[in-house]
Amino acid sequence: MAYECEFCVGDLVEYRSWYDGENGWVSIDGMVGIVLEIIEITCKIETSIFNEDDVLYDVKVYWYTDGHAETVPDLLLDHYKPSERIKF
Repeated sequence: MAYECEFCVGDLVEYRSWYDGENGWVSIDGMVGIVLEIIEITCKIETSIFNEDDVLYDVKVYWYTDGHAETVPDLLLDHYKPSERIKF
């Protein structure tokens, strides 16, 4: 599982769509934020899932639309891509 965090401080991000198992695919439209901090989580205990070399990341994001900061796992985020449906 060893990989680098794909985000950097200052990146624009949005929530990924996800499958919730019952209601289908879920997406939060318009949730755009800026990365404030990358938090590295290392595992000191080797288990059947993780070994000592595995690193996970949490990302602190300031959400423009809500006006608050939140720490979320990097797996829930994607780089912001402006919608092609909206033309200025």
